[in-house]
Amino acid sequence: MPAAVWRAREFDDVSSYITIDDVSQLLNTVFTVSLWMNSTSADSSDSLIGFHDSSGGNKWRLQMATGNITINDNATSKEFNDGKWHHIIGTTNGTHSSIYVDGVFYRSDAAYVNIGDTDLASIGQEWDSGPTASDFYDGLIDEVQIWNRVLSPEEINASYKLGVYRLYHNFTNIANGTYNYTAYAQDLAGNVSQTETRILIVDIDNTLPLIAFVSPTPSNGESTTDDWAYINLSISDSGSPNNITSLINWNNSLVGWWRFNREAGENDTLAKDWSGYGNTERCKHESGY
Repeated sequence: MPAAVWRAREFDDVSSYITIDDVSQLLNTVFTVSLWMNSTSADSSDSLIGFHDSSGGNKWRLQMATGNITINDNATSKEFNDGKWHHIIGTTNGTHSSIYVDGVFYRSDAAYVNIGDTDLASIGQEWDSGPTASDFYDGLIDEVQIWNRVLSPEEINASYKLGVYRLYHNFTNIANGTYNYTAYAQDLAGNVSQTETRILIVDIDNTLPLIAFVSPTPSNGESTTDDWAYINLSISDSGSPNNITSLINWNNSLVGWWRFNREAGENDTLAKDWSGYGNTERCKHESGY
């Protein structure tokens, strides 16, 4: 996928976070949280997404702790604070919470949580008693999705594999064109070494993917006596045919989708929810894209 398509939110480990309290009204005991993260933080507690009661009491927390991914302090025993993009998923099915990183299942632990209408939810920090903001995340977060169901292992694996070509760089808003870059190193004696010069051709894909329901998908308004429904899609994109992600929003089960793509209605102070539930939230002390 072209680098310019991937944008992310940067969180500063000091005061930046996003409140998403309204999504709590759409959750209960079963849900999935999905996101991409990139960090080098070695802090003991970097909160990715947290749910708390109205006084700041802990209910369910997806965090990075000294590089390990944790849910309510149950850790992966493997560090992911390597400055690379990682796909993180946390699920809870009413009795257990599970962690997946880059499509790989790491652990499942007994956990019961019931998210209520007045509970607090946030990206990039967790609430302490009060409530008081704490445990700020240090790094980049992208493509946050919250579902009111547990995604299957097949869905989790597909959502990771179709996104592995994401790119991140420090050069922003690059226009279409041809660019060259070279790296140099110099020691105290004045000896200079350099890499080869490489060429980067930026050709941003502005072509919309094509998507349509195909047989045997039921027609609009169709009645059935079956207790199942087969939904089949035809998807193509001439601009980037090998870098397409897709999802089926069955019965409005996608209750939060923050794409962070700088699309209409989103800016440095607003994080737009594309799920259809209107959970557009104001960013708190946000440092921007």
